Amino acid sequence: MHLRLAAAALLLSLAACQPKPVPPAPSLSSVAAGPTAATALVFLNNLYSHYATGPSDFDPAFKNQSDYFDPPMLALMAEDARLNKDEAGALDGDPICDCQDYGKLTAAVTIDSATATEAKATVIVTETDPSVRAEDRKPRTFTYDLVAVDGQWRIHDLTTPDMPSLRQLFIQSNKTQAAYLAAHSATASSP
Repeated sequence: MHLRLAAAALLLSLAACQPKPVPPAPSLSSVAAGPTAATALVFLNNLYSHYATGPSDFDPAFKNQSDYFDPPMLALMAEDARLNKDEAGALDGDPICDCQDYGKLTAAVTIDSATATEAKATVIVTETDPSVRAEDRKPRTFTYDLVAVDGQWRIHDLTTPDMPSLRQLFIQSNKTQAAYLAAHSATASSP
């Protein structure tokens, strides 16, 4: 009897010493609660995770844009591509990192406010690759306006100290390019 109790006590004490499994961090696809501050954080952390290990073929402003931007912004981007015949248009770099080239980036994401339909966030991005010029390793601040689209967060607008509004950049660029094309089309067709 004492032997059974001792064995049971030993098994219970060993079980108590085993590390408890740590649940995995939520991923973009595993967060099913709908738009919340927590899912906005996951969305932006997922976006910037593509920059953490160095350059890759990830391209949020072009080939991956529908995963990150809302339909009105996608329409502005498509119009920019159409007006510029797929040549460089409004963007001369990656608006997510405010860069053309990068090494390894870290991002500190803060959700400033969130409702079920929109969120505002601040992201401080820092280049950590020592081979990148020191002036390009200074922290950069981004402000995001996110909107819920079919239960998922998407970027509605993005601002930096040097770019007051990505949306307005596209709107103004599209307007200017359309006027330029109209003027040159009229000139080319006149006798």
